[in-house]
Amino acid sequence: MQRAEECLNLRTTVRELHREAVSILDAEEAEDRKLRAQFEARWTPSVSSTINEPLRKELAAHDSHLTLASQSDDRVQARLAEARSLLDRIALPLVQLDSMVAGADDPAYQAGAAAANMPSARVKDMAAKMRGLVESTEKLFGQRETERLAFLTRVQEQDPVQALLAQVQITKATESAIAALLAEFNGTRQSLMQLQEQIDAALLGVEAAGKELQSVATSNEELRRRESLLSDLSKAVDVYEDLDRHSKEGLVFYTARMEQIRRLKERASDLKVARDVERRDVLDNIAAQAHAARALAVPDASGALPI
Repeated sequence: MQRAEECLNLRTTVRELHREAVSILDAEEAEDRKLRAQFEARWTPSVSSTINEPLRKELAAHDSHLTLASQSDDRVQARLAEARSLLDRIALPLVQLDSMVAGADDPAYQAGAAAANMPSARVKDMAAKMRGLVESTEKLFGQRETERLAFLTRVQEQDPVQALLAQVQITKATESAIAALLAEFNGTRQSLMQLQEQIDAALLGVEAAGKELQSVATSNEELRRRESLLSDLSKAVDVYEDLDRHSKEGLVFYTARMEQIRRLKERASDLKVARDVERRDVLDNIAAQAHAARALAVPDASGALPI
């Protein structure tokens, strides 16, 4: 992608401007330290690191933003590399793409379209069979729900103590009464278990029929090939649009930063020029003071002036 390359080139330019601005400040501060160490108390200009501090902070903030932007660029480039084969496809001429997909005049395309739009008798039969299985399964679900609700209603309406006393009066034995009471519910329990087994078997049948129907419906190799190719082209378009959006944002970001850092570099250059002039004035002043001191000095016994 050309825009992505432009973005990377602009990033390099901005980074170089930033390095140049920092180098100007570094050189100016190094010269200040050198002269301050040489002349000590006689070197009266303000400390360069203090004067340059505002510029340093602005450049540091830009450096942080550029670092984050570079990390985002790297992720975009990694994704671009991964999707390169997909993107290469949408860069092909339309005639070639049409040939790959197989256009309307292609016999394979026509056969595939006919198969897709007019299901075979086998597919129809399998679809009808599956509908029958689904309807049977739904009926089993309905029967189970009816049995369950009837059982719950009976349990809620029946007083277990009264029911047990009634059985005791009939059988005259407590154990027999309890067994008889449980037997009344056992039939319902067995019926529910049988219905659940039938439902499980019916669901397995529906699943197997669905898989078979899907296999038959998608057995056409030509259709699968075209579907895969069209899917890849769709993914490529999505990736391209996403990367293009990131690249546009990157160009806007780096263009703005380049102007801001360029102004900072100009300020750093102007500051260095001003400081160089100030240093020359201070050096001239120090030299003049030294010359005046030698002129006023008293010669020693040999007639030589002190240095």
